[in-house]
Amino acid sequence: MPQESGAALKSDRFYYYAIQDAAFAIYAELPITKPAAASAAAAVLGVRGNGGLKAPPHEIDIVAIQGDKVFFIAASDAVKTTPIPACEKVWRQMMAKKTPQDAMAREDQAMDAYTKCFAKEAPSQSWFAAAVKKAQSHLDLLPLR
Repeated sequence: MPQESGAALKSDRFYYYAIQDAAFAIYAELPITKPAAASAAAAVLGVRGNGGLKAPPHEIDIVAIQGDKVFFIAASDAVKTTPIPACEKVWRQMMAKKTPQDAMAREDQAMDAYTKCFAKEAPSQSWFAAAVKKAQSHLDLLPLR
């Protein structure tokens, strides 16, 4: 996990190890305005679970750091997203590869390519602005002084 707070807040490992004991796949960063009282803040769209993480992302996680305090909000079922055809194609292509032969490693590589595609394409989707607005509204509710 990255040691610098800004980088850690953009790492799926942070949301797994430091926040909740369930795997979390970040599908897209949501551009929010950091409150002046916070030293760092981030919002991400993703999927949490203990099994396969390839699913329409619907959870928004918001984190803000102020001094030695870390504020966290998980808004599950916060937004309804839709599959992105270009990314579905990337997933199918990666899963069809013969290497690596280990099915779990192949799925990990496919998931990495899929979420990178999703992050790139998400801002142009019709639901993206609503996700950003929802993340910002939750962030604005935090008791930062």
